[in-house]
Amino acid sequence: MKFSFVVFLASFILATSRVQANPCENSAISAPKGKLSSVMFRHAGGSTGGKWMKDEDGVVWFVKKDMHYPELQTSAEPIAARIYSHFGYNTPVTYKVIIKGVHHSASRDAGETSGASNFSDRNTSEIRQMRVVAAYLKDWDRLANHTNNQDMPDGSLLVLDFGGTLGSRARGEYKPGNIVSKAIGSFESTEDIKTIYTSFGISAGNDHPWKKITKDDAEKVIEKFKTLTDEKITAIVKTAQYSNPSDESYMIEALKTRRNGIIKNLLSVIP
Repeated sequence: MKFSFVVFLASFILATSRVQANPCENSAISAPKGKLSSVMFRHAGGSTGGKWMKDEDGVVWFVKKDMHYPELQTSAEPIAARIYSHFGYNTPVTYKVIIKGVHHSASRDAGETSGASNFSDRNTSEIRQMRVVAAYLKDWDRLANHTNNQDMPDGSLLVLDFGGTLGSRARGEYKPGNIVSKAIGSFESTEDIKTIYTSFGISAGNDHPWKKITKDDAEKVIEKFKTLTDEKITAIVKTAQYSNPSDESYMIEALKTRRNGIIKNLLSVIP
């Protein structure tokens, strides 16, 4: 059954707020402009309390705030969206916005979709490589909640909703493990490939593409990780607008270290 991320049932102003946003240097689409006004759509989707809002240019965004810990999910969203995009996956343009002092994520409406996907019918190298990117980001929800992956009418795939990546669970609690800070949660800065990749659970059968990753797939994704430079990681993390500079520094170093671990060690664990 088709549903739309763009069709209005009605449009009316429920609230307005001035937005501060950190523009994405690599995006041709700018951040939400000016005041945001709530609009009612056919379906908001998800279970994290987000709502559709439009900016002063009439551009529609899905806006969410953190469910439990300030900056945890709203920082993960723009970081993970940009990293998936770096690897060539289609993601909504996503920004951190601050509304009346409260951090939110804002993902631009990506258009009509035609249904959810768990990738089972997409056994391509790009999809198999995504397993490594998801492990890098601790994206536990990518297969566990396949509504986060939407087929587009043109046959392409949209990957969305990154509130359960990095140190956060999908509903805003911390992932198990050492809590670095309230805004980071549990996200290991390590090169240990067992921690990064081997321990990354997959909720799918043996016929799923993620269970069929090959040495060739691994070599290809390693080459892509080599293009995720220190400078790119730094620019991506800055879009999260962490209030505490130590959180920004930790996330930058953690993403660099995990990248290095994948480049050096991934092939050792691929059959």
